[in-house]
Amino acid sequence: MNRVSLGLLVIGTIVVAAEIALRMQHSGLPSMGGAMRPFVPAERPAVLAIQDDIEGCVETDSNGEPPTAWRLQYGDTGRPSLRILVVGDSVTLGQGVEPSATYGARLGSAIAASTGSTVEVVNGAVNAAGYCGVFRSMHHHHAHGSFDWTVVALFADDLEQRAVLLEGDRIRANPAALSGWVAKAATHSYAFNAVWYSVVSQAVQRLVQSDDPLPPHITRPGRSVPPSTIANLRKSIALAAPMRPIFVLLPPVGSVVCSPDSDPTSECGWMQSDLERIAEVLHASEVEWFDLRSYPAPEHQLESEQRQWRRDGRLPVHPNGVGHGVIADVLQGRFTSR
Repeated sequence: MNRVSLGLLVIGTIVVAAEIALRMQHSGLPSMGGAMRPFVPAERPAVLAIQDDIEGCVETDSNGEPPTAWRLQYGDTGRPSLRILVVGDSVTLGQGVEPSATYGARLGSAIAASTGSTVEVVNGAVNAAGYCGVFRSMHHHHAHGSFDWTVVALFADDLEQRAVLLEGDRIRANPAALSGWVAKAATHSYAFNAVWYSVVSQAVQRLVQSDDPLPPHITRPGRSVPPSTIANLRKSIALAAPMRPIFVLLPPVGSVVCSPDSDPTSECGWMQSDLERIAEVLHASEVEWFDLRSYPAPEHQLESEQRQWRRDGRLPVHPNGVGHGVIADVLQGRFTSR
């Protein structure tokens, strides 16, 4: 055996040994094992998106059944004469209340009672969807059926959903966001992934610590929503126009405890800021929308989240049945007048 062959054999043995060792050490790809924890606004972390939102938030894989939380029908048991689709996140989904107590169900019931119509309500909400997940669910449902009315609920944290935390030199990097041979190698080989991840980590840290321009989804400490996110929200709203949606802007139900001049790093502060950004986009888009930032009252909070607020200082987020009823009343007035 010549020296070249021997060298290649040694290198191959080392690579195989490294591959086996990494697979035994990690339950998944090394680059996907970065220390992750929930977004904490007060810490003003640098953030990096795993990948960009889909352009315009149009669902590209709509062959399968769309995500459906529940379907409820009101009025005559025959074929529905009106179909309503509601999409949003866990608030629209109805966390903490029964499906029949959510604002979508209450809206359908009220319209059926006032018009004598048979109304079917389809809830296509997705927990922690972010704005893009909300629009993608809407497009998915419309690809599989027709609806007379569509309600799109946008929540206070919908601009935050694609951010991940940079902790020191640890990040989370998804090779599926790439294309070509690097993506394939980094996805199927733990050893290659580890080397690629080291290079990516060093590059990101240099960018974060330098004064050079950063890619859209990397921000230095001092939280901000990337301009590309706002631009994509605008495009998503424009592309939704053929479905004639009615938008609802929802705050956390505990925002009644927030002052107008809340510290920007606090939970109150960054949610208020993001709500204002979304409101500006909705207003500029000239679409029909309801601004419910002033609706919450103490009696609209879930008891369990009130206890968390008193014990841990966690801002109540989800409305109880009374709160859902208020949202439904606001919407009912608009629907019954159309």
